[in-house]
Amino acid sequence: MKKSFIKIVAIAAMAQLIAEVIRHGVPLHQNPPAQSYLRQSQFITNLAFNDAAIFKGRGEEMAQLKSALFAGRAAAVVAGQGGVGKTALAEAYAREHRTDYRGVWRVNAETDAQAGLADLAVAFDPAAAQAPIPQAAAFALQEISKRGGRPFLLIYDNVTTPDAIARYRPKDGAHVLITSRFQDWTGHADKVDLDVLPRADAAAVLIARAGRGTQAEAEALAAILGDLPLALAHAGAALAREKLTSFAAYGAAIEQRMREAPPGEYPIAVRATGLPRFW
Repeated sequence: MKKSFIKIVAIAAMAQLIAEVIRHGVPLHQNPPAQSYLRQSQFITNLAFNDAAIFKGRGEEMAQLKSALFAGRAAAVVAGQGGVGKTALAEAYAREHRTDYRGVWRVNAETDAQAGLADLAVAFDPAAAQAPIPQAAAFALQEISKRGGRPFLLIYDNVTTPDAIARYRPKDGAHVLITSRFQDWTGHADKVDLDVLPRADAAAVLIARAGRGTQAEAEALAAILGDLPLALAHAGAALAREKLTSFAAYGAAIEQRMREAPPGEYPIAVRATGLPRFW
């Protein structure tokens, strides 16, 4: 299998290199960046499957994803604003349902989906590391489509539009789970809209991440942070690190930062809590 694959990619690589030189005057990057992955009994993944203890709520959305992927079109998108927890939900779904799949792979589609698929190709067959990225990515999709049994879960994270990953969707053998801020996925995937956490769940996230705190003080801080999961994660990590800082003192400092923060891509609570430590 390796010899035939190397022969195929060698021919394809030469054609691709010629085309790229003609088009751009530069060769393709030859060696996809290595990425750690787990391969146990043919289960392939690049997820650590951690944070189970601090993931709270989202039971309804998890059920919607399972229904969309197993009873729908085998493609689902988690859509919502930045910082609302789209990636966390996708990874929690993968963690909870990993036994339903023969592999799980997360691709950062915001930067380079093709490179992420090339890493998957290497997980399937180390010989793919010798291929140019486009050929390795195509090989990964081919492997997903041709292997039978349980489906493979492919997570495309931070997709800008449906067209951005249209050519990277396997023909068969896979469930495709997408996270995106883009809203119109009609005809492409079943959409699960994601909003901020309910207040009680937001407080539970803070307490779990901080390793301390009461429900009342956690709910007060969650209100300041707009119940946004990413802001809650930032805040919880800071409170876990700064054990002498009270929830109230941290909240007051964040409110001041929020008043002074310039406009940005993410919600203001995410930006304020994500800045370097200031104690």
